[in-house]
Amino acid sequence: MNKAAINYLLSFLAGVAVTFGFVFLSGSLHRWESVRTSSGPDEIIWALAPIILPLLIIGMLGGALLSHYWNDVSAFANGFLPKGSRTSSQLAATPATQKLRGNSEVNAVRDELERQLGRLIVLIAGQLEHSKDHVASLRDTNVHLASVTNVSELREVVHALIIKNEKNESQTRDLETRLKEAQDQTASLRLRLSQAEKLASLDPLTSVANRRRFEQFIAAEVARSHENGTPLCLIMTDIDHFKNVNDRHGHSAGDRVLKAFADLLSKSVRGADLVARYGGEEFAVVLPQTPMGDAFGIAERIRSIFALHGGTRESSVKELGNLTASFGVAEIRDGEPPSALIQRADQMLYEAKNSGRNRTMIWSTSSESAST
Repeated sequence: MNKAAINYLLSFLAGVAVTFGFVFLSGSLHRWESVRTSSGPDEIIWALAPIILPLLIIGMLGGALLSHYWNDVSAFANGFLPKGSRTSSQLAATPATQKLRGNSEVNAVRDELERQLGRLIVLIAGQLEHSKDHVASLRDTNVHLASVTNVSELREVVHALIIKNEKNESQTRDLETRLKEAQDQTASLRLRLSQAEKLASLDPLTSVANRRRFEQFIAAEVARSHENGTPLCLIMTDIDHFKNVNDRHGHSAGDRVLKAFADLLSKSVRGADLVARYGGEEFAVVLPQTPMGDAFGIAERIRSIFALHGGTRESSVKELGNLTASFGVAEIRDGEPPSALIQRADQMLYEAKNSGRNRTMIWSTSSESAST
């Protein structure tokens, strides 16, 4: 029997039971009223039994139905609860939601910027048209001057020219003001767009690059490496036994560890490098123009500092216990796509985990095998 049939049957039986219960209860209450006024204590006790029994039945059925439909009732109630009364897990935005919000903000600002640029074009076109009209007016005045024969007519032409020039100056000032306002709004929108694009490319918890930004960056750097023949390395790293941190200290402590590790990674590389949260407790470090030897040294330095201090001096989480991380490093090959480089670095991280953790494994380009 499927769930729908069970729900229907339960609802039908509950309805029948509750209906008979209330009918029986109504009759019992009527008898109770007559007994209460004309009987002794023993008769009153026996008269209470027919009242209590249906009440118990109704209560038990109500409890059973509430238990059976609890999830549905909770979902219905949550739709009417104020946001402050919902649980943090219900209100916590998922990375996908945050990504959509970030992209939505970028698109909204970009659309507004396009509309503002359109207004600028209209203003410039208006200024050009106004200038064209003014030039035509001056040309007509010049033609008129050639036919002037006396001082009175000359005065009229000059007076008309002065009025037209004043009008032109007023319109020009108005257009310049509107153009300046439009330029200021455009500059503000460009700044907002830059900020929105930056936020949309960051991981909201650790403030390093997110997966989307990582994929864009490594694709561009791999293409540049192939074009210029420069080295490029990728470090994939993962915090060891991260689940134990959450289990022992709670998820807020786990978030602190992720932030501390991300901060250490960011402060250990150059401005041209990229640190990104690849997913969960796994991070990626893209090192353009960096050969394997240097990349290995960077990974080892980060690993040692994290094992000793649990992060940087400002973001240390050493009080949570001995924290370590594992690292896998790979260098780009000729003609290799980004996906293959990521796969090899990730494979080295897997080897580091299987070899005991808290170590760095590199892909040997000469032997096509892993070495420490």
